[in-house]
Amino acid sequence: MWHRRHALRFELVMFTALMLVVLTRCLLAVGGLDRTGQSVLGVALSGMLLWISETVPIGVTALIVLVLLGTVPGLHPTHVFGGFALPVVFFLIGAVGIATAVEQTGLAQRAAHFLLQGARGRQVSTPWRRA
Repeated sequence: MWHRRHALRFELVMFTALMLVVLTRCLLAVGGLDRTGQSVLGVALSGMLLWISETVPIGVTALIVLVLLGTVPGLHPTHVFGGFALPVVFFLIGAVGIATAVEQTGLAQRAAHFLLQGARGRQVSTPWRRA
């Protein structure tokens, strides 16, 4: 029974996300947005729905949003995928990779233990927290 409810929830959320994209593309432009802007808004709302509901993993949600943005008429692919060419993206990927390695090897726990050993049970006053 649980699997059936889970499958029904998944289908309902995916259908709603798809309908948001379709409706924002088919309805007349509102609020001073052109058709491209309205389509991008629909994709953003669909992505938010998928992210909040957690029906699919966050990585899959990101890929779905990118694919949907790639299908928006009038939106050049360099606008969709151009941000991935920035150096900060590679910096963040590297930082996450190093952080994952530090955590999985236990280095983070050893460093924390080393720092706490130096305190030897003393409560140290910091500039932002006065005892």
